[in-house]
Amino acid sequence: MSVRVLRLAVLSSIVLCASRALAAETAPGSASASATSVTPPRLIRSQPAIEPEGPPLTEPVAVTLSLTIDELGRVAEITVVESGGERF
Repeated sequence: MSVRVLRLAVLSSIVLCASRALAAETAPGSASASATSVTPPRLIRSQPAIEPEGPPLTEPVAVTLSLTIDELGRVAEITVVESGGERF
């Protein structure tokens, strides 16, 4: 058996073993198990919106926010996605 054939056989075996080990680590069941361990955030307290100065509002105003929740469940970042107008 030539050295080249022997090297190809060893390399093929290594790749095959590594791919099987990698496939076992990322099995479909393991992904769903980690997803079920995530607890969605829940509202602990609510603050009423502060109405800006000016004429009183005659209808509700929608303001869309994007919240980033950290791994401890705290609000880490708030971004205004859609404003309710210049006053808001």
